[in-house]
Amino acid sequence: MKSSRYFLLTASIVLVLAMLGSGMAVRVGADDGSYRETVQFAEIMSTILEYYVDPVEADVLLLGAYEGMLAGLDSNGAYLTPDEVGDWLGYKESPAGPGMSVLKVGRTVQVVAVEPDSATADAGIRVGDRLRRLDGRLTRDLSLAQTRRRLRGEVGTEVRVELLRPGGEFETMEFSLV
Repeated sequence: MKSSRYFLLTASIVLVLAMLGSGMAVRVGADDGSYRETVQFAEIMSTILEYYVDPVEADVLLLGAYEGMLAGLDSNGAYLTPDEVGDWLGYKESPAGPGMSVLKVGRTVQVVAVEPDSATADAGIRVGDRLRRLDGRLTRDLSLAQTRRRLRGEVGTEVRVELLRPGGEFETMEFSLV
């Protein structure tokens, strides 16, 4: 395990040095100092891998960095793993949805439209409700695409939703996708 961490660390440092040596980092951000941030990133990663109290896998750190980088752009951006890309492609062909439209407002997911005679309407979900959890997972930790994907599925799929109503009360409900 240590050898794989050192390999990834060494590979990261070699990549940074190669970028610096080739002038790529200078072309990318000579004026904004981004090459310094790249070196700093490698140093931080190295320090975490070497000294963090619990063993940490380099790929876990990198995944967190990718997710954070894209989440910093806007609420619609998200890093998707290859498995999540496959799920997303299937989502577009998914036969059932909840009958609501949602948008990310800050770090919360808000219901902005409810289709009449839908599973959402039947469950009592209303425009203005904020989705706090989907099947136990906090929506603030999900991108908008991940949230929408969790709200779709095969007909009859049960979805457990925890809502925050505009008045401030929490409510948990389950409904089936139709």
